[in-house]
Formats: sequence, C-alpha cells, structure tokens
Amino acid sequence: MTAAESWPAWASATQGVVWVLPEVDSTQEAIKRAFAALTTPPEWAACIAEAQTAGRGRHGHAWISAAGQGLWFSLIVPVPNEDEAPPPVALLAAAALRDALRAEGFAVDIKWPNDLWLNEAKVGGVLVEAWRHRDRLYWIIGAGLNWQAPPIHDLTDKLTHTLTNKQGAPSAATGLLVGEPDTPARRQSLAQSLLGSVREVLRAPASWPQRVAALQENHRLWQRRVSVWVQGEKTTEGRAGALTPRGELTLITDAGDSLIIGGSASVREIP
Repeated sequence: MTAAESWPAWASATQGVVWVLPEVDSTQEAIKRAFAALTTPPEWAACIAEAQTAGRGRHGHAWISAAGQGLWFSLIVPVPNEDEAPPPVALLAAAALRDALRAEGFAVDIKWPNDLWLNEAKVGGVLVEAWRHRDRLYWIIGAGLNWQAPPIHDLTDKLTHTLTNKQGAPSAATGLLVGEPDTPARRQSLAQSLLGSVREVLRAPASWPQRVAALQENHRLWQRRVSVWVQGEKTTEGRAGALTPRGELTLITDAGDSLIIGGSASVREIP
C-alpha cells in the first residue's frame, strides 16, 4: 500500500476524511468547499496541500507555501459545546503541534499566541476560524510548518546544523525532517502525528484548563522584553510573564504596571 492509498484507512478508523491535494488557494478555503459538498458530514476532516497559492496567516498576512518547502494543512472539528466560552483554540492547537514535534525529536517552542519557533526562528504557525455549517459550529485549524524557508529568510542552514534526532546525534538532513529524507511516507507520518495530536486535544474539553496551566511559564516569551502592537501601532513595552487561565499574556510594563494582553495583539521580542 502506498502512502496516498493508506490515508483513507487512517482517517476512517476515527470517522474522519482526509483530502490530499497537489495545490490549493488556501487549505482553509479548500476544506470548506470539500466539507460542504459531503452529503453526511464526518466527525472530522483534514485538507493537506503540497502548495498554497493564497496561504493566510494572522491579521491577513500572506503565508508563503511553495511546494517542497513545508507542510500545510487545515483540520475541521465540531465545537464540543457552543454554549461555553471558547477556549484559546490557537494556543491549544499550537501546544499540541509542539508536543507532537517534540515527540519526534524537534526542540520546538511556542511563541505566544500561536507560533512555533526553533533555533531563534519561526518555523510554523496556527490560524483558527469558527465556521457554521448545517446548524453546527466548527473550528477550522490551519497550520503551516516550514522545513525549508523561503529564500528571503532561509532557515535551512540553521535547521540542518542544530537539529538532532531522537538519539541526540547531529542530523545531516536539510529542513525540519530530521534523520530521514523528505519522502512522501515521512511527510505522511509526520502529518498524521500532527493531525492526531491537535484533534485529540480539541475533542477533550476537560483537559483544556490543565493544558493551559502547563503553559503558564512554559513558552518562548517568558521573562523576555517585548513590545506590544495593535493594528500596526506599538502601544507599550515591558517584560512578558505567565499566561492567564484564558490563555492571555501577562505583561509588566517599564512603568511597573501589570497588563493582560489578548490574542488579537502582536507581540515582538526586543533584542
């Protein structure tokens, strides 16, 4: 059985559907179209693309998604309880991706609220949308993982020379796939690990408070000097602290004030 042929069996084992496409505009939009065309919605679905022509990040930013430079996918899952206040979904998804990547031997960290960092550079991110379809509310979690960055900001050298495999030995692989070549089978194995991790977290509401609590002081910005930006304007500077139970970032300003920063803001590290 080839890698492509095994996708349906893997997905159907948990009542899901996976579409693997060579190129889409955006996996976020492609999964909406494919999901809406189904007569009976599955429990979950995912769309994986070799390339995106209109990939999206937070605040409307473009996400460069050329073929061979990374892994791009969107996962759609039903919201467990629409009557409850939504949890910090992007943060929970990013933590799930981080945990799955660490289990594969990659020393990835979270930069609040939704980015994945490695070796002082961003290598991934999460975008979350709420989408209502046939009177049911869904979360659509889009994720991009770069193992070969665009030429304008090439991370390949960093990833090649500083990543280690599960045994701790230096890896000669280029990109994020450590210790193994970038083959279709390896890409599928990694994608399944990431999809499974995020799906399991989002379908277990009882675990959310504990998972957020585990990130209190376990994130990249902890105790670092940062600036806060809202709609392109810098609003304040200070030192980042722990996360609140709702996944917000605490900040101690240079004036000594304590602020709570919501996920709609952008936070940049100050060198």
